[in-house]
Amino acid sequence: MLFVPLFPVATSPDSRRKRERRIPHCLGRLLVSVAAVAVGACGDVVDVQEARVVGLYNDHQEPKVPRAMNAGRSSAVTIWTVGNGCVRGGDTDVVIYGRTVVVTPYDFVRVGGDAGCYDIRKTFEHTVSVALSEPGTWTLVFRYNTSGGPPPREADGLDVRQVEVLP
Repeated sequence: MLFVPLFPVATSPDSRRKRERRIPHCLGRLLVSVAAVAVGACGDVVDVQEARVVGLYNDHQEPKVPRAMNAGRSSAVTIWTVGNGCVRGGDTDVVIYGRTVVVTPYDFVRVGGDAGCYDIRKTFEHTVSVALSEPGTWTLVFRYNTSGGPPPREADGLDVRQVEVLP
């Protein structure tokens, strides 16, 4: 039979100090043990990598483009993309061909291993600064993805806007 006292047993000050010194040591051992179990349980997560993909279009938020810009001065242009727990916001490419500006948002998607993704909706803002050199009408083309799915994910949608550049 096991005897469990209801009240703490009186101890000497020396034994109490020894016990207090052992507590940090025991906590350290416990933390190391928990970390070892956590790493062992998540072994496949180490194999998870990321792939850069064209961002999934956010159909709840249209691209933000100024109505007019001043020639030679920077203006902000924004497009939003969406993803789940396996996606994080990435970079944005801007390429100018003549009087056409092509804006492509990219995000990063986890691939391989046991990615362990949360089924949540996340929104990523892609804002770039664009300076157009000549006055006149310019075309802004936003390239995006509409289908989602695993990588590789290419642009399969376009949103075309006109902007007037003032002298």
